[in-house]
Amino acid sequence: MVEIITLLLAISLPLIYFPFSFNPLFISDFKWFYGLVLAAFAFSIIIKRNFKYVFIKSKLDIALIFLFLSNCISVIFSFKPSISLNILLVFLSFYVAYYVGSYIKDKDKRRYVFIGVIWGSLLVSCYYFFQKGGLDFLNLGIIWNKDFSSTFSNANNLAGLLVFSIPIQICFYLFAKNILERIINYIIFMTLLVALMFTQTRASWVGVIIAFVISIFLIRKYFKGDQYITLKTFAPIVLGVGIIVSVFSIFQHNVFIKRIESFADHNDQSIIHRKLIWRTAGDIIHDYWFIGAGLGMYEILHPHYQTKYITPEQNIDSLSVNVHNDLLESAVDGGVIGLFAIIFLFINFYIMSIKPLRENSLSKTQKEENIIILSSCTGLIVYGLFHSALRQPTTAIYFFLFMGMVRSAGIQLIQENKKGSMVRFFIITPILCGLIFLTLRPIIGNLYFAKAASDKRDNNLSKALSFYNKAQIWKPYDYKIYINKGNIHMRLKKYDKAIDEFKHSLEFHPYSSNAYNSLAVTYYTIKKYEEAKKNFESAVEINPNFFGAYFNNGLMHLTMGKPFKAIILFEQARNLQPSNMLTRFYLAGLYKMTGDTKSFNDESIFLQKALDERKLPPKLVPLVKKILEE
Repeated sequence: MVEIITLLLAISLPLIYFPFSFNPLFISDFKWFYGLVLAAFAFSIIIKRNFKYVFIKSKLDIALIFLFLSNCISVIFSFKPSISLNILLVFLSFYVAYYVGSYIKDKDKRRYVFIGVIWGSLLVSCYYFFQKGGLDFLNLGIIWNKDFSSTFSNANNLAGLLVFSIPIQICFYLFAKNILERIINYIIFMTLLVALMFTQTRASWVGVIIAFVISIFLIRKYFKGDQYITLKTFAPIVLGVGIIVSVFSIFQHNVFIKRIESFADHNDQSIIHRKLIWRTAGDIIHDYWFIGAGLGMYEILHPHYQTKYITPEQNIDSLSVNVHNDLLESAVDGGVIGLFAIIFLFINFYIMSIKPLRENSLSKTQKEENIIILSSCTGLIVYGLFHSALRQPTTAIYFFLFMGMVRSAGIQLIQENKKGSMVRFFIITPILCGLIFLTLRPIIGNLYFAKAASDKRDNNLSKALSFYNKAQIWKPYDYKIYINKGNIHMRLKKYDKAIDEFKHSLEFHPYSSNAYNSLAVTYYTIKKYEEAKKNFESAVEINPNFFGAYFNNGLMHLTMGKPFKAIILFEQARNLQPSNMLTRFYLAGLYKMTGDTKSFNDESIFLQKALDERKLPPKLVPLVKKILEE
């Protein structure tokens, strides 16, 4: 039973991202899997052990317990404890995965896990290729941003899975027992590698390369007498990688070569963006250096700290809600204690993994398994220096599951009771059910939120509002729920309710420029201009590059009959988005109204060119023609 559940979970984990937006039970948000892991774990332990208990200890446990305690401390002293507490409940699934992994001792059980990871990765990779070929059967690629990333919400998450699975597949290829097995593993390896190249995620390429080097080094060091690495096995890898890189260089030249060159380009936009994120994280760490700001607080606090790093020249309207570095994010969450805890965990993981290899206390199969675990986890750790690999549930659960398998090698039995007990059953079962329920609270909230977002996009506002209300019951601390409810009330012209929702959002996220902008637009709509002005100013104070705030503020001043102030605001909006046709149209009209002939001529030239090249929105075409003719 344990073997079957483990295999199914390993395969299905990457598939949880399927956004069945038409069904509230299967939504794009993958976090329902946390509850599934807990339930499967409880069920498998009850069936397998028949309520028996086994006390065990491992040196790796100390590091994990320390990490858990640091998480608890960061919740207690968090900037927003309710949000951090719910994130801690989500993290419980990682610790459960670690505990489950420690019971996967037999080589066949471990192989089930490795195969499950590969199959899951292969399935999402194949669907990725279908999307690239225009066959998006489940309509996944256009749910959010019309981008293709298979069952994942973005390409970075897909890349993280591939960074973890490709080293496993490389080792499977090298450890193959016969020619047929080697050919099959080689084909799977090449398939995964092509999918990785399509993600265009540079950090994933670095992670796979380092993981490959680690695996080759360990195989040569601890299998000196074996023939795993020969010209026959190594040459196809080099040849295959060379062919793939050459094909991408030819057919994806403008994208692929630029991504390679950007490694040394300090003016690359993504590198600049990453540096700004890390500087913002550094400032938060400076203010919360000892025990951190709390789990998940970077998303809440970063707008307050990002202002000084965002300038009009950079054309960055906001920073990511993630730190894009697992170590820095741990420091933001838990301060020095949190950073030390995650580093201490990594160190103990490597000690526990390498020590049996050095002592030559493992069988040949166990050595192979340890090398697989070391190489795949190393690739993910490297990837986590540039992305949030251990905050992305699929890769995080895999990582902790693999750590658990390392733990099982160093387990010392302390006490065992081979008799079942109904007393223990009635004690343990409510505790497990309680944990499942607590973990499911934010998960169910996310399901309702995703369903509401789907209905909102389909213009089913009443249904969307109903699902947002249900999401609020399960996640009352989520500021995004209140913003979306406010926007729906705005569209329904229920302005008082909209104002209340936006204010509620600011209670949970006091630095949300979107909430301030939405609140300002509501006040502007009901002609409370002074209140609107204050909130527009708050929005751009938090985010100086907020195009929408400048544009909406310009509209308000135009309505108020203040064309010169409106011009200043629209010009600021134009500087941020020069190609926005509506902004240019309003500026042309204002320049003409105020008699600024030179500026009007400049805008006329731009609009005439856009009209000739058919770049104007259809509704704007007659209005532009009219203003140009006059």
